[in-house]
Amino acid sequence: MKKLIYIAGLLTFSGAVIAAQPPRAVIESCLLGRPSDSGVTVAMNVFGKPAKTLPVAYSVDPRSGKAFVAIETYRGYVGDAIALGEDPPPDSLEDSMSASYGVVKRKGVRFVCVTEANGQGSAAFVVSAFVGQFPPPKNLRYIRLYYVLADIRKLKASRPG
Repeated sequence: MKKLIYIAGLLTFSGAVIAAQPPRAVIESCLLGRPSDSGVTVAMNVFGKPAKTLPVAYSVDPRSGKAFVAIETYRGYVGDAIALGEDPPPDSLEDSMSASYGVVKRKGVRFVCVTEANGQGSAAFVVSAFVGQFPPPKNLRYIRLYYVLADIRKLKASRPG
């Protein structure tokens, strides 16, 4: 009986270790590349252009072959991202050279943001994003990335003005 209680307690505790899903305003702001809410700030860079204050990088770990996003001294692995919709996250960016990289802030909490336009022609408004809080909670070694794929026309249409 004690083992069962211990395991149940461990499972409850381990659920608290995972970084919380970013707020909707942060995810939408990341996808749009601009604030979607008055309490959010966004700073984005396009890969290959000088990053003034955003040292966001994308690379592949030579040992494991896993793609990751890095900011400051923190990493978040792309293939380990948690999907926030029906679409599973890819193992890497489709074209890291055309992706946008940045930081979204809300209530003093910072989130790394990486977006890619995934559509062409009539689907040109489909954008994918990897978003994760940094620095990660003290009990996590890496940034927990969340993945979302969305039609940004629907996000813009839901905002007044």
